[in-house]
Amino acid sequence: MEETIKPQKKDNLKRNIILNTIFRVLMIIAPFLTAPYVSRVLMSDGVGIYSYTQSLVSYFTMFAALGTVSYGTREIARNRENKADYSKSFWEIEIISLICTAICFGGWILLSLLYTEYKVYLLLYSFMLLATALDISWLYVGLEKYKYTIYVNLFFKFLSVLCIFLFVKTPNDVWVYVLIFALSSFLGNGSMWLFLPKVLCKTKIERNSLKTHFKETLVYFIPAIAISLYTVLDKTLIGALLQGETTVIVDGEEQVKKVSEIESGYYEQATKIIDMVKTLAFVSIHSVVYSRASYLYKANDGEAIKKLCLGTFQIVLLLSIGAAFGLIGVADVFVPLFFGSGYDKTILLLKIMAVLIPIISISGTLGALYYSPIGKRKQSSLFLIIGAVLNLLVSAPLVLLLKSAGAAIASILAELVISILYFIYCCKAITLKEFVFIIWKKLLSGAIMLGLLILSNYSIRGYFGNQLVYFFTEFLVGLLIYFIVLLILRDKSIMLGLNYLRKKMRKQNG
Repeated sequence: MEETIKPQKKDNLKRNIILNTIFRVLMIIAPFLTAPYVSRVLMSDGVGIYSYTQSLVSYFTMFAALGTVSYGTREIARNRENKADYSKSFWEIEIISLICTAICFGGWILLSLLYTEYKVYLLLYSFMLLATALDISWLYVGLEKYKYTIYVNLFFKFLSVLCIFLFVKTPNDVWVYVLIFALSSFLGNGSMWLFLPKVLCKTKIERNSLKTHFKETLVYFIPAIAISLYTVLDKTLIGALLQGETTVIVDGEEQVKKVSEIESGYYEQATKIIDMVKTLAFVSIHSVVYSRASYLYKANDGEAIKKLCLGTFQIVLLLSIGAAFGLIGVADVFVPLFFGSGYDKTILLLKIMAVLIPIISISGTLGALYYSPIGKRKQSSLFLIIGAVLNLLVSAPLVLLLKSAGAAIASILAELVISILYFIYCCKAITLKEFVFIIWKKLLSGAIMLGLLILSNYSIRGYFGNQLVYFFTEFLVGLLIYFIVLLILRDKSIMLGLNYLRKKMRKQNG
């Protein structure tokens, strides 16, 4: 008898969101632990070398993946009730990924040998490219079997943390840091293959199906190109366009650094924090609700889709708006504590780029709950291309004029245009009236929190001898203010949370 996977219950959806969020938090802890150490050991220029070379390999991993991750997740989710169907889809899509990776790998080796200045780093990143071919996390995400990806990734992530503290000791150990980063991804992705016998069955590969899947992955590949143009391109332009050297003061000493490398270092540290916050605020939620939305669209359950969309926006905007305003408020204290001396410009970049968090949360939620599940990838791709072209047009002049700050501004412009376009053409998912009702109280609460945090920086910061104590005090007070104002305004997300806690307490009490 053919084995099937039953539809996930509502409780399982909540469990998966919680499990995936815990996983993302634990994955964030790893770089959160290493970033202060790495920033002080490798310095801003060493971090900049890592950032620039990683941006180069990102283009090759993008072509190697060819949209198979997003497309594969959708196909597995749609067919997860039939083991034979999703097993067949998995192998056909994975074969495409293996072929594309092999082609890209040849091009990468050639580039690595020709780019002599960074040849060692680029060759070490070969493991990262090979890891792309082994990445089958999309299979487990589509099946909503997150345990097969979570435990493996956690093991190798924390193993890499241990290796960083043991082997990265001097500013000349950038190559060691790159090797640890690339090798951990390779081993982590490879280990997920050990669980395949538990979820797949034997199947026959069809050549015609390979052609069909290849055409479909191209639809998902186009937005991947566009996304890279306004995320990775910024790092590439900073490293490629900025010339000359400058003198910076580190620990009271003057040091001569390449402008491109230190600006890349500033930008890398700011984007690292933004990515951490984004993951906590909405990325883990999107990865779960995307699979659920794909299933609901196939079942044509319009009421459940609408409820899922509105509920997701309540959570995502609650977290992303609070995180953005809070990050702006604590940046002056956080950056010197976290990264050490020599990263003053990262404070400015962090304040600018914090605006990206709620902006991206909007387009990301609409993409996960509407455009991708319903099959409107071509329309969303067009919007991403528009944003990418805009970013391409403004990034280069802004980088030359404002250096890394110019790259941050260009990213905001691109993301803002994309989110507006996403929203205009998805009225069936959420209307403007519904959106305003969800967001206005959160914006007001965030603004009040930010105003009080800025006031505290000017009034009482000097009275704290220990800046670490002040930071945690400021963080907790800001968090408390945000939620108290939301409670006073009776924001729906807070009220729903309180009602959920009351129900849980009643069940526990009897």
